Amino acid sequence: MMRGKYAMKNKLYEHVLNIQGVKHPITNYDGLTRARDYILAQLDNLCDEVNCEEFTIDGFDKPFYNIDARIGTDEHGPVLLLGSHYDTVYNSPGANDNGSAVAALLCLAEIFAKHRGKVNLRLLFFSLEEGNPVFDDILINTSQTMGVKDSKGFYTTLAYQNDSRLFQEAFANARKKAVSFGEKFKTAYESVKEQISPQMRRFYEVCLSECIKYKDPMGYGERALNGSSRWVERHRDELTECLGIINFDPVAYASSRPHSHPMPPEMMSGVETFNIDMEKESGNFIVAIGSPGSNLLSQSYLHGAKKVELPYAFVNAPFNYEETAYAAPYLLLSDHAAFWKQGIPALFLTDTGGEMRYFFEHTPADTIDKLDFDFFEKVVLSAEFAISQLFGLER
Repeated sequence: MMRGKYAMKNKLYEHVLNIQGVKHPITNYDGLTRARDYILAQLDNLCDEVNCEEFTIDGFDKPFYNIDARIGTDEHGPVLLLGSHYDTVYNSPGANDNGSAVAALLCLAEIFAKHRGKVNLRLLFFSLEEGNPVFDDILINTSQTMGVKDSKGFYTTLAYQNDSRLFQEAFANARKKAVSFGEKFKTAYESVKEQISPQMRRFYEVCLSECIKYKDPMGYGERALNGSSRWVERHRDELTECLGIINFDPVAYASSRPHSHPMPPEMMSGVETFNIDMEKESGNFIVAIGSPGSNLLSQSYLHGAKKVELPYAFVNAPFNYEETAYAAPYLLLSDHAAFWKQGIPALFLTDTGGEMRYFFEHTPADTIDKLDFDFFEKVVLSAEFAISQLFGLER
């Protein structure tokens, strides 16, 4: 990769520009296919091996694909996984969520292709992180048929929107309990059904009829994280000596405005920070979340962040998957959770998306003009430092 002043930023911009657009199995399956083909084309001359692994969803008649690309071989030590998803929600172009992560991995592939004799990397691009096409079909088509939402995904009345907010608050409380996703949905519905309109009650009852069977505490491998969950199931036996996964989702939005990223009190306990003014609460930092056993990955990345002066907040989570799903579910909101669940070290890099900062996430406004490419470049450079350190490369 060229090392001019703007070379990496220009390349990141180019990738995001090319991959942004709705990529959803119900509203734009062709968009998923185009994104897959773009990624494959970019990797073609950079990797020792590129595999496109098909998987299916019961009740849906079209296939989906994870991309698994290798740079180097097992001869060069334990494998390091880099992960991102490339699908979007049904109405969002997904420039940040998760075009930014795809762009990051493609740039890292270009950087380390010239070191293929010294590294052992697997770059993973997952489909269906955002949802399940069977459930999404219910959400989209049923809501429109019932008149609850319009064709753009907006609630057709203020009352319906307020009902939805009431349910989401109830679900957020219910998901902190150690029960299945389906039971959490049922608990949330039962707590609000007398307070919402008859139309919204019927809508949530249809949704409940499908999701009640989702047994995972977060609904993963069922409601969401379908691609990564299936990849881990298929390859688990290959990962006994794995260094772990660094997962990106999303990573390109920053704001210097005061109070643009208020950190919830429950996240502040034990958080390590670098170059952050916690009183000002500006959203100019990356959040790094490490699972049990991920210390080597975490410290390598944080070392890189300090090198390039990228502010960070690091959460070193002490719990296994089930305990985390109960105590701190917000730490599990991407594909790294599928690896965490199997005891594989995982480091999650995020600007926190719509949870705390990037309120364009999962909306039609998630477009390239919102991204901060100076910040984005530092996120990727920190990963380059980390990978170089892990494989003993000189920089």
